[in-house]
Amino acid sequence: MSVYDQVAFINGSYYTFIDSEWSKTGIAVPGFTGSEIIGDQLVINYDSDFDILRNGLTPFLNFTNVDSDGNAITWSSSIVYGDGVNVGNTKFADISIVGSSPQFSIVPTKDPDEHYKSNIVRFQTSGLPSFSMRDSADQENYDDQSALTVDILFSYGAAHIISDHIKGYSLVTIGSPLVNFFNNSSISPFGDNQGLHFNSNGTRLFVNNNLKINQYDLTVPYDTLTMSNVKSYTPHLNDGTGLTDLTFNDSGNKMYLVNNSGNKIHEYDVDTPFDITTAIKRDNILTQTNMDKDIVIVDNGSKLITKTGSTVVAHDLEENYNISTWNNTETSSKSLTTLTYRVTENRYPSAYERRYSGVYYFRQTYYSGGYRTRWVSQWDHSSTAKSYCFSSNGQYIFWVTGLASYFGRVYRQSLTTPWDITSATSTQTRNHTIGKATSDTFERNDKNNGVQCIRISPDGLKLFLLDTYTHSIFQHNMTTAYSLSSIGSNIRELDKAIEPNGGYEVKFTYSEIPNPTPSSSYTDTSNVRNFSFNSGGTKLYITNDNDVYEYNLIAPFDLNSVTYVTSYSIFSSDISVDGGIFIGDSDQRIYAYGSNFIRQYNLDSNLSTISDPFKSKELVVTAEDNQPTGIYFNNSGSTLYMCGTQTNNVFKYTLTDKDKIYSASFDSAYSTPSLITNLSGIVTNKNEDKMYLLSDRLVAEININSQFSTSTDPGVSYTTVKGNSANRGIRWNNDGSQFIIAGNSTLETYKTDNPYRVIPI
Repeated sequence: MSVYDQVAFINGSYYTFIDSEWSKTGIAVPGFTGSEIIGDQLVINYDSDFDILRNGLTPFLNFTNVDSDGNAITWSSSIVYGDGVNVGNTKFADISIVGSSPQFSIVPTKDPDEHYKSNIVRFQTSGLPSFSMRDSADQENYDDQSALTVDILFSYGAAHIISDHIKGYSLVTIGSPLVNFFNNSSISPFGDNQGLHFNSNGTRLFVNNNLKINQYDLTVPYDTLTMSNVKSYTPHLNDGTGLTDLTFNDSGNKMYLVNNSGNKIHEYDVDTPFDITTAIKRDNILTQTNMDKDIVIVDNGSKLITKTGSTVVAHDLEENYNISTWNNTETSSKSLTTLTYRVTENRYPSAYERRYSGVYYFRQTYYSGGYRTRWVSQWDHSSTAKSYCFSSNGQYIFWVTGLASYFGRVYRQSLTTPWDITSATSTQTRNHTIGKATSDTFERNDKNNGVQCIRISPDGLKLFLLDTYTHSIFQHNMTTAYSLSSIGSNIRELDKAIEPNGGYEVKFTYSEIPNPTPSSSYTDTSNVRNFSFNSGGTKLYITNDNDVYEYNLIAPFDLNSVTYVTSYSIFSSDISVDGGIFIGDSDQRIYAYGSNFIRQYNLDSNLSTISDPFKSKELVVTAEDNQPTGIYFNNSGSTLYMCGTQTNNVFKYTLTDKDKIYSASFDSAYSTPSLITNLSGIVTNKNEDKMYLLSDRLVAEININSQFSTSTDPGVSYTTVKGNSANRGIRWNNDGSQFIIAGNSTLETYKTDNPYRVIPI
């Protein structure tokens, strides 16, 4: 007689009359169409439109772990692959078993193509447990077994128990967990997912890896299987080298990125809410390695041009004159010619000279009343481009080298397309002798004791060269605009009255300008390497490694009459300073730069009114955790939660100015329970009385109380059933009915029957 002769279905559970009592022997999904007994098996039927992704069954099993004698029962699991099932054309479900004795879960793949398939999972004791038996025959048959076996026949709509002995039915409790795996969505174009966030209604999803952010549109809110229309965004400069999580404010016009390589949380403006293609980090500093001592902002503020070595590189600015909005990918580049000059002497080099690697010597045959030989020595002298500038109309680029042996060179190239450095052609040059010449023929160093900066007046009639050797700025007038040939044959550091063919009109010795107080004096004139004019030429700004000095000019762009105004310490100790300044945006901004940074300031009238156009839009969290991994704002934006793997703790910050990350101050910390070993994500519920912590495959639910800093509430936890241990980010949908986890190249979605609850059953 079949054990299923008397079966009842109540509230989604099957009950069978076994051993003189009703026992729960199976569960089914809501809306099944019926059941039938085929052979000794109970077969569940359900509608062909059954949505396996949303309603498929994930049974939870609890086995008895102690026999009647008090001995432990250890259960093992295995997938039978249909052994004992022969109903038509058998199809085996793709499933996995999660857990260990005495608790297990049967987890299906939730592949829509598998909704009609089934399988058998076998659970077996390690030995034969002892149980009191009423029937001696049953007891005898039981004693002949080596182990007790309980099978679970699984299909996507139902699961029921099959045991090799009547007592087996009493050893297992079957049910459906309140938290169920929902679906698994692949993420492209990149993997190594670190964090995720939804917009306010769940129709847009943001996922980041450690370098960039992807944005997806969802046709069904919070359903990651409906993602489409991917857009990518690369964060500002070095902000995107170690991204571990992201979040937005509630209005979507602010985005926040946590970077564990810099231990900072960065703030971005999002001009179109929840659209990362409009994200901009408006900040007063741009950091980039290997920038030299010259920058220019041209073409009405749309292009930033920097120099590295002898190469100038152009970058587009998304917002005119705002350096923080540059495109980190260069749009064009150009190599500036290096001056090389070969010195030749008819002699054999000395032992001292031969120590220098650049010497080349050989025996030469020549005729002088007969054939003779002599030693010839050659040394190559070179100098790279020290500085460059553009004409005011963008039709010319100028640059200057230092001295190569005893002369340097000024270059001019025409730009067939204004401001386009790749369109340079038609070179014009003039040699110069400004600086300290090489004293020995064999020295081939690229000298820095000479010209370090070149500027051209807007009308193209004045050429300015700053010389670090004489601590002077030379002014050479051109009779034809932008024409080097109109200066003379050789640009000299001599007065034009002495040298009319290339001498200077004005020599401004900046070290001789009196300053009102000792504190304003030049700390080291040798460090003065750069200068700039305002747009009208009525002000001159000179920099050393510490300060900017401001001067008034009576006649525009004329160094005949210069008066000192003030100085300003524009550099801070946290940046390496070896650069200069640039005046842009109609004299409203000043840019100070070195080898690794550009910092911009407002310049309303003079240096005394200098100010930061933007606050530093970042929060440094090193003091709390130097490996931050997760961030989340509460609904009002007044509280920020951050977690990290260094401490495995949660940190709470209070913002005095909503949505401004730099207004955050540390409030308190929560020491997580011992089950948290690799804290990688955090989120709270809407009421902010619970927080959910992601630790590898564990999601812990923690009650938030008034003693946040000292709470020891261990909470409850749920072990995720899919993927692997590389889970990194977690978010809820808007009603708390499901949570989504990012990890590796997938997104895992879980449903919960109780809103905002993460519990095993």
